[in-house]
Amino acid sequence: MILSGEIYLNCVILCGGKSSRMKANKALLPFGDYKLITYQYIKLSKIFKKVFISIKDFQQDSILSALQDDLSKYNLENPPIDVDSIDFIVEKSNIFAPIVGILNSFDVTNIDKLFFISCDCPLVKLKTFQILSNNSDDYDVTYAKDSTKTHPLVAVWSAKTKEKLKEAIEMNNFKIMELLEHFYTKSIYFDKLEFFNLNTKSDYKKALKLLE
Repeated sequence: MILSGEIYLNCVILCGGKSSRMKANKALLPFGDYKLITYQYIKLSKIFKKVFISIKDFQQDSILSALQDDLSKYNLENPPIDVDSIDFIVEKSNIFAPIVGILNSFDVTNIDKLFFISCDCPLVKLKTFQILSNNSDDYDVTYAKDSTKTHPLVAVWSAKTKEKLKEAIEMNNFKIMELLEHFYTKSIYFDKLEFFNLNTKSDYKKALKLLE
């Protein structure tokens, strides 16, 4: 089910990971009627002011091809997205870490506040996006948590975090949870099921069942 709503923030889908445990690019996995990246982009475009896709430079052709193939495959007269209007935020760094994508997104867009979500977290509810966005206020990071985990990649980040992000990368410290300790943050509790990540093939199969 594709959600609908309206949030006056810009969103970045983080797709620059290695997908090492999946042993395949997670963004290109079939999910619902589309590949995962297309599903996420359509869903989030109906919610946020604008959606960007953050990728490594070598991923751009395959991601763009997946989006184009999805739309041409279904021969939609009124496609839900215009592929030509999609903005990619390209990472040229050879470091695979979410904080690299977050910092690069701020540098490229020059936007003060962005909602970040990892591509492999497709079950987040509309209400969750709204609650996090509406409670971000002056916080450096406003992120989701559940009974067992915190989710800093389902979160609103402020550009005020840029200097600390840059320092962490220069020191080869890519542990995002440690980094949060240096920021003014707000965490909000939600049900854990919606933060189900597609890390392994087993996870992927479970997510497909949850989507039904």
